[in-house]
Amino acid sequence: MPDRPPVPAGAPPASTLSARPLTPRWRLAGLRLRVRVALALGFMAAAGRDLDAVLWLSPTDAWALASRSHWHGSQGAWPQALADAEALVAAHPQRQAADWFNLGFAREACGRIAPAEAAFRHALRMQPTLAIAWLGMARVQAWQGHSDDALATLAHHAQLQPWAPDGRVAQVTLLMQLQRVAEAQRGWDALRSFEPGAAWALLQQWPALAGPIASATFEGEHAASIHEGESASPPAASAAMMQNPGRGRR
Repeated sequence: MPDRPPVPAGAPPASTLSARPLTPRWRLAGLRLRVRVALALGFMAAAGRDLDAVLWLSPTDAWALASRSHWHGSQGAWPQALADAEALVAAHPQRQAADWFNLGFAREACGRIAPAEAAFRHALRMQPTLAIAWLGMARVQAWQGHSDDALATLAHHAQLQPWAPDGRVAQVTLLMQLQRVAEAQRGWDALRSFEPGAAWALLQQWPALAGPIASATFEGEHAASIHEGESASPPAASAAMMQNPGRGRR
């Protein structure tokens, strides 16, 4: 066999070449990959440790701040989620409107209702078509007792997404809480036309939405729709959209 070429002067021994430290760029790439794999497999603790490592190497990394904020929120650690969301918009205020929406959501979860509304408004200034931010703003407006503002916000959401059940459910629920039954019935009829499962769930909560004859008729329609495979459950995101308008968050 031919002789191997000579090793250049000053080169590390061959046995140590594979142990060379990675550059920060490659370490970050590797850690991000590990986070994604851990989250995909449900290894939440491992994902959290690797997110901490990413932010130790790069404290203003936008992806890591956003991901760790979501991670904390999934664990119910809302103060920590809020801290990361605040750090993200402080370091990258123009990155995307969704960052400001997430900040508003975290502020709301921590009971900071007025600052949450400010964050939702900022998100909508950046992206007026961000429908979920309109829903968030309506929710915190209702919590502050600004029911008319909340209804106007929900009406705007309905213009953006006329067939989205979340906004209609929130609108009908708030109107019923305000005892504005006639308006609620009109919203319920609109919801019934495209999402009968969600309309049925609201009818169980608010029987006054339909009279006895209409209720019996709709019960038969709903049973047929269930037989055809339609869902009977209201959208998860809107089931508790408007609770106790005019009172502080629980």
